[in-house]
Amino acid sequence: MSYAPPLEAPTGYWMDLPAASRYARVPQSRLLSAASQGDLDAVVTHPRRPGEWMVRRHAVDRWWREQVALV
Repeated sequence: MSYAPPLEAPTGYWMDLPAASRYARVPQSRLLSAASQGDLDAVVTHPRRPGEWMVRRHAVDRWWREQVALV
């Protein structure tokens, strides 16, 4: 049986892809691919590191349920 990752932060919490990868327990390359293809709602902006992908926790949860939990 599969289940969603545990809630570790408020819904609006922003994460970079390394943090999102640890949170969702999937390879960072898989999240990068999903973000690049538009399957994961993400933005390419970070106040201290321009050019890095940022995602909200709820977007990772939604993507995880749609892509990982159903496999």
